Amino acid sequence: MGRKSILEPYSIVSAGDMSANVTSPDTSVKNLDQITYEIVWSGISPVGEIEVQTQVKDVWQAIALPTISVSGSSGNHLITINSASHFHKLRVAYIRTSGTGSMTINIIGAVLGA
Repeated sequence: MGRKSILEPYSIVSAGDMSANVTSPDTSVKNLDQITYEIVWSGISPVGEIEVQTQVKDVWQAIALPTISVSGSSGNHLITINSASHFHKLRVAYIRTSGTGSMTINIIGAVLGA
């Protein structure tokens, strides 16, 4: 019988200061099939964009995902990456345009079949 492995949900950014860019620590995902990030924010009209980045030859680059905009006094967004094992490390970055606020980023991962 096959086994399934999971990366238990945990917070990788807690009360991130949205008056500047926010970048999560990187997470090794090379043995996971699926990663989901839960991003929650609140504040005084924070505006910016969120991207998921991977490291290529010591340079962090955004992976191809639809634009994820942050605006308004509060909100949340789920990002699921179904082929996470194609990457070695991933992280989430908030690129600030204006406003202030607080951001929390949680992560969960899984091996879907074994």
